[in-house]
Amino acid sequence: MSVPSVSVPSVSVPSVPVTPDPDLIAELAGLLLEVTGEDGAWAAAVTAQSRLELDLKLDSVEVAALAVALREAYGDAADLERLLVSLEIDELLALTVGDLARYVAGAAERGAGAA
Repeated sequence: MSVPSVSVPSVSVPSVPVTPDPDLIAELAGLLLEVTGEDGAWAAAVTAQSRLELDLKLDSVEVAALAVALREAYGDAADLERLLVSLEIDELLALTVGDLARYVAGAAERGAGAA
């Protein structure tokens, strides 16, 4: 019995830096501060390795507010909902601020490609 071949379309992944930009991490920490209502010391402790769920303890309302803040700050290509629905549960739990920074950095490229 032969296995039928399946054609899988190629996916264009924008080229973004492997190491997130420290300035972008700081901007995201500021957005996280706004949506969580935490204090400045909390935001200062946010790093690229901070996990949104497990370390920062973002709840669903805060994630929704972050999605709005990302779109306002970086445009429609910074679609957090789209990113989140593409992830498996273990990937959601492991999602870091650095991952988010790389996604946002790629948003500029995705947005430029749409123009």
